[in-house]
Amino acid sequence: MTATLEAVATLLTSQVGNVATPIAADTSLADDLGMDSLDKVEFEMLCEDTFSFRFTDDQGGFGNCKTVGDVHAIVIAEQAKSKESVEL
Repeated sequence: MTATLEAVATLLTSQVGNVATPIAADTSLADDLGMDSLDKVEFEMLCEDTFSFRFTDDQGGFGNCKTVGDVHAIVIAEQAKSKESVEL
């Protein structure tokens, strides 16, 4: 598990509590973790605050995230953008 995926999993655990199975990239936010729409909005805001970016429609938006891997992919993409802008 990458450091970023582990950070996303840690945030999820802090929000939903202990889960029966380990959180992995293919873990479903709704089916495996039981997150409802309010949980997802709260998790979206937590990710935005933690990783210092905002989910946008350009990325597909948080609403399209079905798995932990979907969230992780957006976080990674945003971190890469941030790193590129610092290097310019």
